[in-house]
Amino acid sequence: MFHLKNLLEYNYSRRRVPVLLNPSGVRNLEMLKIIRKSFYVAAIAGLATLSPAQWVGTSIHPPGYTQSRALGASEGIVVGWSGSPNAGAGYWLNGGSNYVSLDDPTWTFSVAYQGNSSVQVGAYTKGFTHASKWNGSLATLEDLNPARSSESQASSVLGNKIGGYARFNGDAHAVVWNGGGAEDYVDLHPATAVWSGISAMTSSNQIGTVTLNGLINHAAVWSGTAESFVDLAPVGSFESEAFAGAGNRQGGWSNTLGQERHAFLWSGTSASAIDLNPFGELTSAVSGMSELYQVGYSYNSTTEHSSAQIWSGSAASAVNLGSFLPADFVNSFATSVVEYEDRIEVYGYGNRRGVTTSEALKWVQPVPEPGSFLVIGLGILGLSRFKRRK
Repeated sequence: MFHLKNLLEYNYSRRRVPVLLNPSGVRNLEMLKIIRKSFYVAAIAGLATLSPAQWVGTSIHPPGYTQSRALGASEGIVVGWSGSPNAGAGYWLNGGSNYVSLDDPTWTFSVAYQGNSSVQVGAYTKGFTHASKWNGSLATLEDLNPARSSESQASSVLGNKIGGYARFNGDAHAVVWNGGGAEDYVDLHPATAVWSGISAMTSSNQIGTVTLNGLINHAAVWSGTAESFVDLAPVGSFESEAFAGAGNRQGGWSNTLGQERHAFLWSGTSASAIDLNPFGELTSAVSGMSELYQVGYSYNSTTEHSSAQIWSGSAASAVNLGSFLPADFVNSFATSVVEYEDRIEVYGYGNRRGVTTSEALKWVQPVPEPGSFLVIGLGILGLSRFKRRK
């Protein structure tokens, strides 16, 4: 049975790069080159390299609920669900300190997959699953299920557009709602597909999964029409799925026949695929992205535990976020990442030793102040001058 993974959504937030001081007053050309190189190295270290020592992981599980998961984040808001015991859609404000429920107790199930300060999207189940849109409260609920659809889900939002799927005549079709209600949508289902669905969107693309003949899932990307569908499955891939996107890149997982699932990163084509599986891990997947970073999880067959991971474009860049949680957490999964000027925030969920229910989680890493780049640059400059005098 086809279903969209209920983790996964992308988060895209702009970040200012620190302005470097103009070194035009330096007369010596060699010194000019050293300063420029010093600033470049410092900027790369501060913006694209993840320092494990700085991460802090905490639970943001709201009191009064037996379980919770944080699934999607953007600046100032995190969406997901909390339940006692069934999942109920909701969101956190102020970095996870304030939880607001979007759930109706008459529903069997509800969840919010992505959102921002004004719109949250997901689904609720009452009789069948309905794609849903909220504007901050249960009272604002808008049912997006098309009249001829037997089931639907909204998984991503960008501006007034909402991506997900709707089931027509038994088959799930990738759709984008345009903001005019349940019937105002574009069907992106490729002619060659059996099922399809959207998990994430960027300004130019829709990212998700299609199931082709033989019931094999393929990671997919569209650019607004069914005909624009591009199969992202790498050469030799047996199965793949895409869950996240930012800019012109997509994230998810892929495997070859006989191989376990590995986290993958694409740039719009099958040939661009990059395997992100951390060394020594059996399986992994990307579930959320920002401009610079990818987040998800990996599974270790020796410990038999899953750990939240964050990457910056390569397998070697992986940082195990699970190791920065309180010691009694044995499994963790990262679902979304947001870049701020002064910090990186990652959200997800995990469970404690001996407990099967999950708790929403948050990780934070501070970003070096722009002034620290100057200190590093001047330090390297001073070192170079000292060496030349010897």
